[in-house]
Amino acid sequence: GDRVLVSDVLNKRWPAEYSVALSLVGREGTCAAVDRADSTFKVVFEDKGVATYFTLSELRPAAQLPLSLEELQQSFSVAPAGQLAAAGALGAANLAAVVYLGLLL
Repeated sequence: GDRVLVSDVLNKRWPAEYSVALSLVGREGTCAAVDRADSTFKVVFEDKGVATYFTLSELRPAAQLPLSLEELQQSFSVAPAGQLAAAGALGAANLAAVVYLGLLL
């Protein structure tokens, strides 16, 4: 059986079954059987000692983890302060030159 992750639980279950299935959201299990008549998958959770049925829309392959992307901090520039000051001064000189040339036109 393939490793799957319970990603969601549809509210189309008996109340007792729904609470058990809801407690398994975010857990990995092994797909043990497929009931083709109603398109459900029997998923066994070894760590909980539980087996229950889920629809395909409630499962995703476990290989798709992590579930979200995490943004990494990135510094804008790694240049020393002196180089940043020189770049700023060069930018100011370029701006002054553009203004001067614009006045000549």
